[in-house]
Amino acid sequence: MSVRSILPGVHTFAKFSEEKQLDFNGWHVAVGGTFVLIDPPEASDEDVEVLRSLGAPTKILITNKDHRRAAPHFRDTFGAPIAVSGLDRELMDCSVDETFNSGDRLFGELEVIGIPWSKSPGESALFWRRRRVLFLGDALIGKPAGSLSLLPPVKFKEPDKAPMGLEPLRKLEVDAVLVGDGVSVLEGGSAAIAAFLAHARA
Repeated sequence: MSVRSILPGVHTFAKFSEEKQLDFNGWHVAVGGTFVLIDPPEASDEDVEVLRSLGAPTKILITNKDHRRAAPHFRDTFGAPIAVSGLDRELMDCSVDETFNSGDRLFGELEVIGIPWSKSPGESALFWRRRRVLFLGDALIGKPAGSLSLLPPVKFKEPDKAPMGLEPLRKLEVDAVLVGDGVSVLEGGSAAIAAFLAHARA
């Protein structure tokens, strides 16, 4: 079983990528009086039942076109609609039930922050301001452990601009940065973001 509690109300489950040599992380989150999945990877039948016991998700949030992962399977399992940025809807390789946009507040709690010049036009960060928790898809990854970094330049149309798209994150008061790829930063999230941006400008 890989499902584990990482923060109060937040459980994570992961699938290790041999190709990328890092974990693909998904999140089960109790927020706004309901339960949601964010970027869910493949999971064993046992893990699916653990997630069900934690609270059947009512929606599946995808942070970018490449993070649909096992979302269709979870939609079939739980009957939860898949939601992605409207900018990525037509780029998805599965059907999408709902869309969101930068500036939206999902479930009254999760603030959608669009990340321009990223890997996909609809790359979105999800900020849980009350909890000081930031969910990231491919905007930044947790590699090496304890720090944040960009994907390789080949993943971006304009790699020189990619760090500029992350500047809005500098203003956030963040404790935990929960990443879709790699190792999450559970303390000092704002400092980790600032350190990345300082290094990117150097």
